[in-house]
Parts: sequence; C-alpha cells; structure tokens
Amino acid sequence: QSIGCERAGLLLPGTISGDFRTIFTYPPPNGDYLHKLVLRKDSPLVAQLRKGKEVLLQDIGISPQFQSMWRKEKEDVRQAEVEMFIPLINDGELVAILTMSSKKGGERYSLEDIHVVKSINDSMATTIERAYFLEQLRERDEEIELINRLTSIITSNINIEEIFSGFIEELS
Repeated sequence: QSIGCERAGLLLPGTISGDFRTIFTYPPPNGDYLHKLVLRKDSPLVAQLRKGKEVLLQDIGISPQFQSMWRKEKEDVRQAEVEMFIPLINDGELVAILTMSSKKGGERYSLEDIHVVKSINDSMATTIERAYFLEQLRERDEEIELINRLTSIITSNINIEEIFSGFIEELS
C-alpha cells in the first residue's frame, strides 16, 4: 500500500517440486490470475532472480535472457499482470518471490518505489524463510501423527474388517 500497488503476491518454493507457487495474494483473489501463478524452479526468470537482489521489471517479452521461458509460463505471467518481481534472498538462497502488479492509476514504478521495496525485502526474507520452515515442520508433524495413528490401528486388532474400517475412517 505504501507504494500504491494494486495487487501483490508471494510465491514460495514447493517442498517436493521446488517450483515457486503463489501462496498469498493481497488483496485476496477476485478472479484474477495472480493467485494461480507458478514459476518453475528451472525457469530463466527464477534463475535471474537467484543471481542477486535485483528487482526485475516486467520486460520479459522483449528481454533476450527470457526468450527460453516456456510459452505457458510467459502467458501465465502476462495474465497475472505482474509488473515487478522482487527476489527475497536469505544467506544467498532465493526463499521467496514477491510479485507486484501495476500501480493504482496506471503510473510506472519510480526509483524511490523500488528502493522502498528493496529495503523492506532485506528484513522480510529471513522472517518469511523462518515462517515457511515452521509451516513445513507443522505439516510433517501432522503426517507423522497420522502415520502413528494408522500404525496403532493396524497393530491393535486382529480382525481385518475392523482394521480396514478404522484405517479408512482415519484417512478420511
């Protein structure tokens, strides 16, 4: 809101694929494509963001370094109306990507706007990475708890029908 952005999204890497998926959008999704945006981990765009703390303005269509992007990925970025990509880097690792749409009123982002985003970026990266790891641990704990409950169902009874029905009930 401080720089007049219409919409913003936060992309985090998937635990299995490593592809960056939109986890959060502001304001909440209203039929736009920003909340569906996925950037592949091997994308030239992600590779460029990994290189440093530079903000990428949306010149993907004309910039030669992005010509090797998948057509679908280019189309997804265009439909999401992303104007700016901001890498969130902690200890040299790309931990998240902040995407921003155009400014309210159709203005261009100024150098001052970019400096504001970069300064916020430096303090956010560590916090976001820590929260992301905590969320992953919480999910793993839930999975382990479910596995433990299923194991106890299997070992607690000799009747196969009761084991099967208890197993199905726990999974659902």
